[in-house]
Amino acid sequence: LVHLPPFIDVAPFMSLSEQKTESAIARPDPIRLITVAMMRADIKLKSYRFLAEALSGLQQENWTLDIVGDGTARSDVEAAFAEFPEDRIRWHGIVAPENVPKLLAGADVFAWPGFNEAYGLAYLEAQACGLPVVAQKTAGVPEVVRSGETGLLTQEDDVKAFREALRNLMENRPERRRLGSQAKSFVHQERSLEQAQSIIAKALKFVLEHLSKRQN
Repeated sequence: LVHLPPFIDVAPFMSLSEQKTESAIARPDPIRLITVAMMRADIKLKSYRFLAEALSGLQQENWTLDIVGDGTARSDVEAAFAEFPEDRIRWHGIVAPENVPKLLAGADVFAWPGFNEAYGLAYLEAQACGLPVVAQKTAGVPEVVRSGETGLLTQEDDVKAFREALRNLMENRPERRRLGSQAKSFVHQERSLEQAQSIIAKALKFVLEHLSKRQN
C-alpha cells in the first residue's frame, strides 16, 4: 500500500501567490474572507449556515466575505446571510475554474467549516495562494490543512470555537502571514502534481523491480 495524499496542479497559483503576499501587506482593512463551495441542500447548506452563525457574532469586526459558488440551495444560503449588510457579502455565483485563483489571491483568509468533507481540494487551492484556512477538524479536512501550521481547525459543531478562530486571524496580521506563508510552502512542496508523480513513480518502480526478481 502506498499513501498518495490529495494534490493539485499548483502551476495556476505560482505567480498569484507572490502577488497575494505583496497585496496583503499593502492593503488596509477590511479583512477579506473567502469561501468556495457548491450550494446544495445537504451538508453544504449546513456548512454555509454554520459559517453565517459564526460571523453573526463578529459584526463588530471589520471584514467582508466573498462567496464563490451556486446551486439549487442558493436561496437558502442567501437567507442564512440575510442579516448582514449588503456591502459585507459579495456573491460571485459560478466562476470559471481558471478565474478562481485570482479571487483567492485577493483575499486574506479562507473560511469553510467543511462538514463531512472527503478532503476539500478548495482548501489546497486556497493555501496554494498563501491563504490561511479556518475549518473544522472533521472527516478528511486534517489531510489537507495542518492545524496551527497552515490554518486553524476547530472541533466539529463548535460554533464558538470556529468564531474565535476567525476572530484570531482577523485581529492578528502576523499570525495570518505566518500561517499563509507556511500554507503556500506546504502545498507547493508537498501537495503538488509533481510530488504526486514522484510518489507514483517510486511505487511503480518498486513493483516492476519486484516482478523482475520473481521472473528471474
